[in-house]
Amino acid sequence: MRRGDVTLMREEHLPEHHPHVHVHACITHSEPFHEKLAKLRAMHRRGKKLTVGVYGLTGCAGCQLTILFAKDKLFRFLTMVDVMALPFIKEQNYTGNFDIIILEGLVANKEDKERAEELRRRCGILVCIGACAVHGCVPAMKNFMNNPEVERAVYAKVDYLNSLAATPVSKHVPVDLELPGCPPDENQIYAVLTDLVLGRPPRVTHNPVCVECVHREVDCLLMQGKPCLGPITTGGCDAICTAAGHECMGCRGPAPDANLTAFINLLERQGQKRENIERRLKTYAALAMDEAEKAQDVQVNF
Repeated sequence: MRRGDVTLMREEHLPEHHPHVHVHACITHSEPFHEKLAKLRAMHRRGKKLTVGVYGLTGCAGCQLTILFAKDKLFRFLTMVDVMALPFIKEQNYTGNFDIIILEGLVANKEDKERAEELRRRCGILVCIGACAVHGCVPAMKNFMNNPEVERAVYAKVDYLNSLAATPVSKHVPVDLELPGCPPDENQIYAVLTDLVLGRPPRVTHNPVCVECVHREVDCLLMQGKPCLGPITTGGCDAICTAAGHECMGCRGPAPDANLTAFINLLERQGQKRENIERRLKTYAALAMDEAEKAQDVQVNF
């Protein structure tokens, strides 16, 4: 099974094997991640199930739908864990603590912040999935615009919003794993969750999307004059968009070694307008891109 990119501490990857028993772990959120994995491995050998909750903050719920629509993988996963809460489709949900909570969506208001803090307290391992939870996604663009104007353009009444700056979950609570993408591929999600159940760290990739284009023998869209962000975007998506002929939009965030200055200059030489480049760079990962720009002293502003 292909493993997608996740953000976590580097650890040695354990040998692959197929899960056949149930798992349960009693872990606390304050433990170091490698100690949490060690407990999961130990509990795996004892044959008990993990307790899992799936929740969402502000967002489109697309990541939760990705989990639910992957029927074969979902059914297999349910033999390994007890999904005790999934408010998106369940009316009655467990209100206690969990071994793992899977969380999508960003913090966009006070209620989101309070919910994220509550869920962090209630789980041993917090896994954030999707561009919203990891990077703030499209809503984070408003952080670089006139906020009152944006809100008035979207909502008829703004007094009740209690809005905050649109930010990823990690800006508010400690996060154990982050799986970016809009949405992440179902294979990536279930590969990561299976690794957790077995107590082994998911594999990390720092390669850009271009590496996966080469592996899939996809013709380079950038060389065709299209504003593809593949060279500066973290891979792990199996180049799904570029393989379909659509340029990468950067939904997995900037790659660690992305040379933004050289890339922007390349797009400008190809005739792309600076304003369009700037907006594309900050569509899905505005905050992460802004941090990368500042680190490289790149002047890119709306």
